[in-house]
Amino acid sequence: MPYFLFQWRYKDPAIKAMMETPQDRPAELRKAVEAFGGRMHQFFFAFGGANTTLQTTVLLAPSEGQAAMLRASSVRHGYQSPIGYGSHG
Repeated sequence: MPYFLFQWRYKDPAIKAMMETPQDRPAELRKAVEAFGGRMHQFFFAFGGANTTLQTTVLLAPSEGQAAMLRASSVRHGYQSPIGYGSHG
């Protein structure tokens, strides 16, 4: 089962509203996640910034990561790295 890390930033008016009336934001997010058949495992606040971006990152269990690396190492893709790119080994 894949895991996803959702990251977002609140805009200043939203932060002000939460300061004026503290809210259970994890409960609100849980409603949306569960509506799509998901399960929320953790919720954290990280302070700073404005709500200008949303980023989703797939999280893999170690066994899933190893399986992905094994599969990737067996694929013949023909890709060539950019000329002069020195960090590819």
